[in-house]
Amino acid sequence: MTPIQHAPAPVPAPASPGPVGISGAPAGPRPDPVRALLRDHRALCADAVDPLEIAAGLEAHGVTDGTAAGLGHRDVFSLAEELYARAERTGPPPGAGGVPAPAGGGTCPARPGALGVLELAVWLWLTGCGPAAGLLPAALAHGHRLPGPRALAAAAAPTALALACAAAPAAWCAHAVAGYARRRLADCRSLAEFHGRVRRALLASVAVFLGVLCGCVASARSALPVAEATAAPALAAVALGALLFLGRLCAAHGLARPALAAGLAACAAEAVPLLALLAARLPGCSALDRPVTWLTGAHGPAALPLVACAVPALALLVHATTVLPRAAVHGREDLSAAPVRPGAPAGTGAPTTPSEEHAP
Repeated sequence: MTPIQHAPAPVPAPASPGPVGISGAPAGPRPDPVRALLRDHRALCADAVDPLEIAAGLEAHGVTDGTAAGLGHRDVFSLAEELYARAERTGPPPGAGGVPAPAGGGTCPARPGALGVLELAVWLWLTGCGPAAGLLPAALAHGHRLPGPRALAAAAAPTALALACAAAPAAWCAHAVAGYARRRLADCRSLAEFHGRVRRALLASVAVFLGVLCGCVASARSALPVAEATAAPALAAVALGALLFLGRLCAAHGLARPALAAGLAACAAEAVPLLALLAARLPGCSALDRPVTWLTGAHGPAALPLVACAVPALALLVHATTVLPRAAVHGREDLSAAPVRPGAPAGTGAPTTPSEEHAP
């Protein structure tokens, strides 16, 4: 008897491989975090004229190299290059077609009227009355005769002359720092490189100005009669000049509030000794005049304005070396005068981007 043969069961075809999620279902499209960042900073990326401007804006909004690493980039500048390449530009860049670009990386340097008037009053007080601010407290502390207007004017004259002579070098140093920072915006490949270069240029400009100011103070004190032959009045004049220079440098880059705070601190420090001497006349408050009496007796009346201006100037210098090297605070030159990229329409004034400059 012939055995019955059964046909082999059909083998099912293997399923086509595909992305499988945790639950076994096909995974959906991965979200694009760079697109989300581009959406959050759409105006910045659309108006930027090069990747470094986007990097400066991201830095101002708190985006760091660690954030860029989480998005798959080595640093903020690499992330800014992708944002610059993917951004949609519907209109001409700022500065093209006669539209002026805002200074200070989008920061308007204009200040409210009340703030500007207060700042002007502070600087006028420091320039006109600050050099002789220690004469009246010293006279009260040691029981001397109060100085008259002629004595106050004679004490302030050498400092005023030195500051007037140093005005032009101060303007040149500030202009040199601003121009250097704008040029470095075009050839720096990272924010860290830009920070280091501008910080070194800022410190060099401050050193150059202080050297010129010391020469102006020495010349003014040799040309005019001085009441004190000690070094304290000269150092007080240098401290006042440094405070004025740093204050105007910060205010020119949109940092008017720190500059005004430093000026107000100097004014308050000059007024505190006089108030302490007056308060020492009250019963039980005689100890308030001891610091003023000791300081003026050991180093002369000029020690008071020296301390009052030197401490705010040092604080403002630390703040300036921290904030001014940021690319976000530096304005760009008028884009209508910038070189046009090859192939760009005439009149756009679009500058060459850093990536194009370094491309082979």
